[in-house]
Amino acid sequence: MSSITLKGVSKIFEDGYRAVDSFSLEIPDKEFLVLVGPSGCGKSTTLRMIAGLETASEGEIYIGDRLVNNVQPKDRDIAMVFQSYALYPDKTVYKNIAFSLERRKVPKKEIESRVHEAAKILHIEHLLTRKPKALSGGQRQRVALGRAIVRNPAVFLFDEPLSNLDAKLRTQMRTEISLLHKRLGTTFIYVTHDQTEAMTMGDKIVVMDGGVVQQADTPENLYNNPENAFVASFIGSPSMNFLEGTIEKGKTSLLALIGSDAVPTKKDSPALRARQGQNIKVGVRPEDISLEGTTAPLKGTLKVQENLGSEAYIYIEYRGTLLTAKVPHISDKQSGDEITFYINGDKMHFFDVDTGVNLVRSEDPQSF
Repeated sequence: MSSITLKGVSKIFEDGYRAVDSFSLEIPDKEFLVLVGPSGCGKSTTLRMIAGLETASEGEIYIGDRLVNNVQPKDRDIAMVFQSYALYPDKTVYKNIAFSLERRKVPKKEIESRVHEAAKILHIEHLLTRKPKALSGGQRQRVALGRAIVRNPAVFLFDEPLSNLDAKLRTQMRTEISLLHKRLGTTFIYVTHDQTEAMTMGDKIVVMDGGVVQQADTPENLYNNPENAFVASFIGSPSMNFLEGTIEKGKTSLLALIGSDAVPTKKDSPALRARQGQNIKVGVRPEDISLEGTTAPLKGTLKVQENLGSEAYIYIEYRGTLLTAKVPHISDKQSGDEITFYINGDKMHFFDVDTGVNLVRSEDPQSF
């Protein structure tokens, strides 16, 4: 079993800084888990505690049924892939991949078999005699993956492994790592600051901020049902738009009031109704703003348009806020013109101004 359990795990540095605060999570065997969040949120520190490269100040870490808090990294049955590749520049690709097996005195024939199998999986058999300086960034990352694969670990740990690659290679390597996970059938824990990587790769995603888990959920639930405004703003590209507003009861549904504009919504919950007449934060995804509609037309000023070919981003100034709309094509309006747009009220999100808590999800997660 290569499941991992963290129970109240914290990391407190000598100066009192709490980099990770009471992290608790069960990671099932064979799951692809992604830790995501802004720089300094504690995701890499959490990964390093699982690896044994950092000592947990509080809490317990289990790999399978074994408590590993005091177990050395080499004895935890894990393999780690770093952002920097960490290859030996004077050794060939073959020797880099074989190094850990040679140190453990694995028989030569078995080493040869494992190295060639890993190289075959990663399509680098033709590179085995080269040294790292003769490789591209993507090839070096494959070598780093090969060095992890040959160990047959219970758990693979990835610390922002694609950060040094260009956009095209990152996309390609994302696919290859996902396929590798399916082929090896073991537990992967992957750290990234890139929410696109997280959303496309993870079975489950943990969003962190300030050392605290904000939400641990499937990609779909994080996007459609965020627990708070931070998760809502961090997950999604372009980011969610936020407006100040209030909620009022209409004839057939609740109304989101933004200034003097009223947008009907089917969203409802006791927590939301309790805020009637009070200031709330209204969240709208860019794809839920359109230039065509039948109800609640809104007026704004067109600022900028970006034509991406298959779609366009339109930036609209509305009541002092710059909104991003993701639409099928650019408008025939010019910068500075008044523009009419529509918000899909049924896809709105509503958050408490002070706590950021999702006022619908907090009491009725199934209402979405």
